[in-house]
Parts: sequence; structure tokens; C-alpha cells
Amino acid sequence: MYLKSINVIKTKTEKINNRIQSELPRFIETLNYSLDGSRDFISFIERYRSVAGKELGKELDRLLIDLKTGDSQAALMKMDKRVGLPTLSKLIAILCNVNRGIDKQQSLLLLEQDVRAKEREYIKEQLNKQPRRIKASSIILTLLMILLFMIPLGVMIFDNLILAGF
Repeated sequence: MYLKSINVIKTKTEKINNRIQSELPRFIETLNYSLDGSRDFISFIERYRSVAGKELGKELDRLLIDLKTGDSQAALMKMDKRVGLPTLSKLIAILCNVNRGIDKQQSLLLLEQDVRAKEREYIKEQLNKQPRRIKASSIILTLLMILLFMIPLGVMIFDNLILAGF
């Protein structure tokens, strides 16, 4: 029972992390375009929150509260510890540098490309897992259908051979 509850928690956090991870490329791209015009990170998060997914939206809400009530770097680090995704850690490190006034436009572009590549790899892995399951189950189903037709046919041929005198 204890191990089952741990596995349930583990699968839930993996699902949440995967959803956040899948939304990060769009978030980074939007952030990169937004930082071209202005350096106001709080207004960007408030605007992006309206289009963010459920899981990332919850984290952005917490980040907004922390940003408005305290130090921005401390708020970013708190989010990093809370979520714990490597890609998000890289983004937060870049955002801390942007907050200090360092221009990290090129770093954001590279991070965006890396995140998109990882997302494509993850999608390919998920797609590669599915056909094997379908293929194995379709082979089993095909064999069972052949047996379903061959057994009555064999019995009928055997009965007719006996009636014919063979």
C-alpha cells in the first residue's frame, strides 16, 4: 500500500512535469519576443498567464505573488526549487541575469532551440512506443481469428472425409 501511494504521487508529478516541459518552448519564445521591447518581467508573466496551461499557470501565479511581495531573484530561485526541471533551471538562470541588466537574447534563442529539439525527441519516443503495442496486439488478434475460422473448417473437412469412406 505504501509503495502504491508513492507510485501514484510519482506518476502525478511526472505528468505535471511533462505538461510544463511541453509548454516551455512556447513560453521561452514568447518571453524572447517580449524582452525585445521591454524588460518588465512582471507584466509579461501577467499577460502570459492568460494563455498558459493549467500546471504552468499555477506556477506562474505563485511566481507572480513572490515577485510582487519580494525580491525577484529570490522568487525565481524559489520557483526553480519548487518545479525542479533542468530546462526551467536554465531559463531561470538566464532570467536572473536579465534582471541584473545583462542582455541574454542569444542565450534565450539557444535555449529555445534546445527545448524544441528535446520536445521533438520526446514526441518521437512516445510515438515509437505506441506502434509496437498495436502491432503485437494486432498479431495476436489475427492469429485468434485464423484459429476461429480454421478449427470449424478442419472439423467439417474431417467429418466429410469420414462420410466419404477415407
